[in-house]
Amino acid sequence: MKEGDVITAEVVDVQANGLYLRAEDLSGFVNVLSLTWRPARVDPHDFAKVGDQLRVKVSAVTETGFYASLKALYPAGDPFADVTLYNLGVRHTGRVHLVRPFGVFVELETGAIGLIASAILPRELRVGEEVQVEVLAFDGDPNKLQLKLSTS
Repeated sequence: MKEGDVITAEVVDVQANGLYLRAEDLSGFVNVLSLTWRPARVDPHDFAKVGDQLRVKVSAVTETGFYASLKALYPAGDPFADVTLYNLGVRHTGRVHLVRPFGVFVELETGAIGLIASAILPRELRVGEEVQVEVLAFDGDPNKLQLKLSTS
């Protein structure tokens, strides 16, 4: 087993933080963040139960185990696959996903989530509100997207 391999592993435990696996006499783990490209928090119980056989992509191997991903098997689902969608000034329609004191997270029609910093918010936004936004900056590693409300 090596990084990049696609293997079949048995689910030996399901917890809030992810799926615990067993393959080739090694213990494995799929973190909850590696289950799906969906940006919302997910429940690992929706993906597997103890005893299931899952195909996963190995992301790292250690002496005692391995780390894997379900979402890596489906790269077309990656909302950041086409980075040109996040060039400076590109406009998107989005929906307010989360409001925090430091800013507002907006989920775009692409499935990506970006942040509008509270310092540049001209008005209060509410969860669920549809907004027009514009890309201010994008860092492809780790897919950090900065947005502003569109003026037109």
